[in-house]
Amino acid sequence: APDIPISERDLLSKVRAEMDRTSAHPRQVLVKGDQDVDYGKVMQAMVLLQKAGVTEMGLITKQPEKTA
Repeated sequence: APDIPISERDLLSKVRAEMDRTSAHPRQVLVKGDQDVDYGKVMQAMVLLQKAGVTEMGLITKQPEKTA
């Protein structure tokens, strides 16, 4: 679940298992964080994803709301 924290080791393990399971079909991983997430935390997550074997990743961004 997205609201439950996960340890770095568990994240690596789960992502590695998923990448191994789907190795015949390369996958892109998208990282999403809300505006309150520290940029350093996002970068840490992306480094962990690379260590787990993810070669294609991107960031999901939200368009700013227009003000009148």
